[in-house]
Amino acid sequence: MKGNIVAQPLGLSAGSVAEQEQCIKDSIKIGVNSVNGNPHLSEDETKQMSWDTIRDQHAWDNPDRQGAGRRGCRLCDRQGW
Repeated sequence: MKGNIVAQPLGLSAGSVAEQEQCIKDSIKIGVNSVNGNPHLSEDETKQMSWDTIRDQHAWDNPDRQGAGRRGCRLCDRQGW
Protein backbone atom coordinates (compact mmCIF):
# COMPACT_ATOMS: atom_id res chain seq x y z
CA MET A 1 0.00 0.00 0.00
CA LYS A 2 2.82 2.41 0.85
CA GLY A 3 4.36 1.87 -2.57
CA ASN A 4 1.11 2.82 -4.26
CA ILE A 5 0.84 6.06 -2.24
CA VAL A 6 4.19 7.18 -3.64
CA ALA A 7 3.75 5.64 -7.09
CA GLN A 8 0.33 7.06 -8.01
CA PRO A 9 1.27 10.78 -7.89
CA LEU A 10 4.37 9.99 -9.93
CA GLY A 11 2.39 8.05 -12.52
CA LEU A 12 4.12 4.79 -11.71
CA SER A 13 2.70 1.36 -11.16
CA ALA A 14 4.18 -0.17 -8.01
CA GLY A 15 2.77 -3.59 -8.87
CA SER A 16 4.61 -3.77 -12.17
CA VAL A 17 7.86 -2.61 -10.55
CA ALA A 18 7.61 -5.38 -7.96
CA GLU A 19 6.82 -7.89 -10.71
CA GLN A 20 9.85 -6.76 -12.73
CA GLU A 21 12.10 -7.02 -9.67
CA GLN A 22 10.87 -10.56 -9.01
CA CYS A 23 11.44 -11.50 -12.66
CA ILE A 24 15.00 -10.17 -12.50
CA LYS A 25 15.70 -12.01 -9.22
CA ASP A 26 14.33 -15.27 -10.67
CA SER A 27 16.39 -14.85 -13.86
CA ILE A 28 19.59 -14.35 -11.85
CA LYS A 29 18.76 -17.35 -9.67
CA ILE A 30 18.18 -19.53 -12.76
CA GLY A 31 21.43 -18.33 -14.34
CA VAL A 32 23.49 -18.99 -11.20
CA ASN A 33 21.94 -22.43 -10.81
CA SER A 34 22.68 -23.37 -14.42
CA VAL A 35 26.38 -22.59 -13.87
CA ASN A 36 26.85 -23.61 -10.24
CA GLY A 37 24.26 -26.32 -9.72
CA ASN A 38 22.05 -28.68 -11.64
CA PRO A 39 21.49 -27.26 -15.13
CA HIS A 40 18.75 -29.83 -15.79
CA LEU A 41 16.30 -28.43 -13.24
CA SER A 42 13.25 -26.66 -14.60
CA GLU A 43 12.84 -22.94 -14.03
CA ASP A 44 10.00 -23.58 -11.58
CA GLU A 45 12.12 -26.02 -9.55
CA THR A 46 14.95 -23.51 -9.43
CA LYS A 47 12.66 -20.65 -8.36
CA GLN A 48 11.46 -22.75 -5.39
CA MET A 49 15.03 -23.32 -4.14
CA SER A 50 16.56 -21.04 -1.54
CA TRP A 51 19.65 -18.99 -2.31
CA ASP A 52 21.51 -20.97 0.35
CA THR A 53 20.79 -24.23 -1.48
CA ILE A 54 21.87 -22.78 -4.81
CA ARG A 55 25.02 -21.29 -3.27
CA ASP A 56 26.08 -24.51 -1.54
CA GLN A 57 25.59 -26.91 -4.46
CA HIS A 58 28.16 -27.77 -7.10
CA ALA A 59 27.90 -29.24 -10.57
CA TRP A 60 29.82 -32.33 -9.41
CA ASP A 61 27.52 -33.08 -6.46
CA ASN A 62 25.76 -36.45 -6.65
CA PRO A 63 27.02 -37.56 -10.06
CA ASP A 64 25.03 -40.31 -11.77
CA ARG A 65 27.72 -42.99 -11.65
CA GLN A 66 25.28 -45.82 -12.22
CA GLY A 67 23.03 -44.01 -14.65
CA ALA A 68 21.54 -45.01 -17.96
CA GLY A 69 24.62 -43.82 -19.85
CA ARG A 70 26.89 -46.40 -18.27
CA ARG A 71 24.31 -49.18 -18.65
CA GLY A 72 23.97 -48.25 -22.30
CA CYS A 73 27.74 -48.41 -22.78
CA ARG A 74 27.92 -51.86 -21.24
CA LEU A 75 25.13 -53.04 -23.52
CA CYS A 76 26.97 -51.68 -26.56
CA ASP A 77 30.18 -53.41 -25.44
CA ARG A 78 28.38 -56.73 -25.18
CA GLN A 79 26.97 -56.27 -28.68
CA GLY A 80 30.44 -55.74 -30.09
CA TRP A 81 30.23 -52.07 -30.92
